[in-house]
Parts: sequence; structure tokens; C-alpha cells
Amino acid sequence: MISLDAINTALELSKHAIPEAKVDDIITAEDCQNAVFSFQEKLKIEVLQLKLDLLPHEDHLCALADMLSDCRSMGYTEYKQLTAVSSIKDNSSSSSKSIPKDLRKFFTANTFLTLPKDKYGSIQTLDLLHYIQKHIEAEEVGLNLLRHCLGNEDTVHENGSAGWGVRGVSGDSGFITEAELERYLFEQIPRIHSCKSFQFGFYPFYSYAASRRFFFYLDPHRTRRISINKLAHSRVMDDFVKLRRRSHPMNDIQNTINGHEGGYTGYGSDGNGTNKQITEASDAAKYSNNWFHGAHAEKVYNTYLELDVDANGTLSEDELYHFSGLHPGDSLRLTRVAIRRLLEETVTYTPVEMDFKGFLDLVLALESRTSVQSMTYLWNIVNVDKSDRLSPHNILYFYREIYSSLKEHGCDAPEPAGVVVEVFDILSCQNPGKYSSVALCVSRVMCM
Repeated sequence: MISLDAINTALELSKHAIPEAKVDDIITAEDCQNAVFSFQEKLKIEVLQLKLDLLPHEDHLCALADMLSDCRSMGYTEYKQLTAVSSIKDNSSSSSKSIPKDLRKFFTANTFLTLPKDKYGSIQTLDLLHYIQKHIEAEEVGLNLLRHCLGNEDTVHENGSAGWGVRGVSGDSGFITEAELERYLFEQIPRIHSCKSFQFGFYPFYSYAASRRFFFYLDPHRTRRISINKLAHSRVMDDFVKLRRRSHPMNDIQNTINGHEGGYTGYGSDGNGTNKQITEASDAAKYSNNWFHGAHAEKVYNTYLELDVDANGTLSEDELYHFSGLHPGDSLRLTRVAIRRLLEETVTYTPVEMDFKGFLDLVLALESRTSVQSMTYLWNIVNVDKSDRLSPHNILYFYREIYSSLKEHGCDAPEPAGVVVEVFDILSCQNPGKYSSVALCVSRVMCM
């Protein structure tokens, strides 16, 4: 519910939104429309800021974790008593602590039913705290994403109607474009500890890499927009927020719990009051596989620069042929046939060379080949004749170069006809011409 202060602020803004006009001046319809749009944008910012200010503070969640530190699990009776009483008695002192009012809305029957239970029907306190933390962070992310949505026709809502982004505040979540998401991620870089060593010139490339992961997994049909509600509650966003949370360990509820288990209230305690700050080396080792980690983003970008021998900003067929993966132990090798098909499907301009965003899609597809999104990406390359069916011709088209290369190096190479039979035996397919991309994704044969 919007407060009276917000309404007064909106009325005050409306006085400045309408242009002043003299008696003889003619106010056109365009002037009125521009004034309305200007008012809407200013009102949107005020309402979004109000919503952000009303979110539960991180300190309140840490205080709740501190109060529940002695309770590892709870049944529904104990769970209901948390909101039934006004305060919780602190066992270490005679004082009592009350549950923060802005967190009581999470203590519902629906929340209890949502959380996993043990054999006694009890929930883990840490699961409850993580549930609350994730929902608060998702709401904060959603509101901040709305700030980056443009007004008028650029913001399209899930019901297909166009409008300005503040509608998402009331529950009708809109969509966000890739450019808007890149601006949001650009602003988040200083808040991520592993990105603090970045030069400012690298910020755009990190934004490209981060936003590409969101669109790769959450925009499979390539509509170039994602539902803000879907984005804020996605596992991909959870990975990003988790890394950002590690940059502020004092506000991480896991550290609060760990501190109590060691007999000391505070982050990183060993029980004797000695704080153990997480070093950059250990942090990089633990989260280096996180796509949003600064070291991983630099590795992807440096690999791209190393492949770009002619330094023209794009990768040609010859340059992509030398791509063997991001990690030293990778044994990836793309054939020239596969590279040509890759460029045919992903590049729509001349010269036919892959840009940085196209390279990011390729890396994402190869790093998680068992995901549906990666399988779809790879199938578009395999689907040479656009029949959406796996045929012997498709298999032979890609295998012939592998067969010739093995023969040239004196290796025993299975005959092409035998490989075709073997593939369809693995798929248990009686009629090769009717094996669709959906069935192929289910079988996961392309990731073998």
C-alpha cells in the first residue's frame, strides 16, 4: 500500500511535469504526451524507491538468525509459536528479543509446507532462513530491474500489453531487454569482491558475459526479453546474488550460524574469538566455477583475445579452429565442418565471423552440454537440412571429417556406416527419419 508521503510526492512532481504556458501559447498533443511520460517516469522512480525502502533490512535477517541459532529444527507447533509470542527469550541472558516485524510476513503455513521436512515432519532452521533471504533478495532484484526498464512501448508486460514499468510493482511483472539488463549488471560490478580489480574499460565486457548467461538459459526462444519475475527468481540470478553476497560476509546468515556453532557470535569465528577472514585465494578457488566470478569472466575474455589473431574484434573459421576450451585440461576440438555450420546458424552478417557475444553462447553451450538450452543450441547446428529430424545424412555430414582425420594420423577409425548404425542403436530408434529434436534432447546423446 502506497503511503500518504508517496502520494504527496507524486502530486508535487505533477506540478513540475506540466509545462508552463502563456495565454497565447498553444499546447500541442505531443507536449501533453511528453509531460505525461515525464511524470510517469518520475513517479515510477519514487514508487520503486519507496518499495525498496520498505524491504526488510539485512541486519534484521541476521538478527533473526542470531535469535534462532539455538534451534536447529522445529515442528509446526514451534513454528507457529514464533509469531504467536511477541519475543524470544535469550538463553545466554535474561533479556528477550522480538522477531523483526518486517519478517513476520514470512512465517505462514504456506512457507512451512514449502520447506523440506525430516522424518519427524520438522523443518531445518537454516532452510527457513535461506528461504526468507532468497525471497527478500529476489524482491530487491526485481525492483532494481524495473528501474532499468524504459518507459512507453519499450516495456512490454506478460499479458502482451504495453505500458510503463511501475506496473510491475503491483504484481504485473514486465519484461526486461538485454540492453537494460546489461546496464543493471554494470552497476552491480563494484559490489562484487572478485570484480574489484577490474579496469573500468572491462566493465562492459563483464556486463555482456553476465547478461548472456541469463538470456541463454531464460530466453530459449530468442525473443530478446525476459520476464522480470522469472529472472529475479531464477537459479541463474541466485548464482549471481550468491556471489554478490560473498562480497559482504557480515550480512551472510550462513556465517552467523557458523559463528554460533563455534561458540562465538560473529563472522568466521573459530570458537576462541579469532576471526578468520576469507582470503581472495580461497574465495577464488571455491567460486571460480561460478560464471559471474571475476576470474572466470577474465578467463573467457582473454581466451577470446588469444583466438583473435588478426585483432579485428571477431573470430574467423581459422581462428575458431584453434579453440580447445577454457581450461588447460580440456580436449575440445571443433571440426571445420562444425565451425562452418556454427557460423551459418549464429552469424547473420558479413564477413561471416563470430563476435564476443556469439562466442559467449558457444562457451555456455559447451560448458553445460546436458542442459536443454545447450542441447537446443547444438541441435540447431546438427539440423543441417532443417527437417527437425536426425537422419543418416546428418551424422555422415559431421563424421566424415573426423573419419578422414583419424585415418591421416594412423588411427583406427570406425567406418561411417557403422557409426550411423551405432548412433541409432544407442537411441533405440527403429525409424531414423522420424527421430525428432525433442527425443534427441531427452536421450542426451549429443553430450556423449
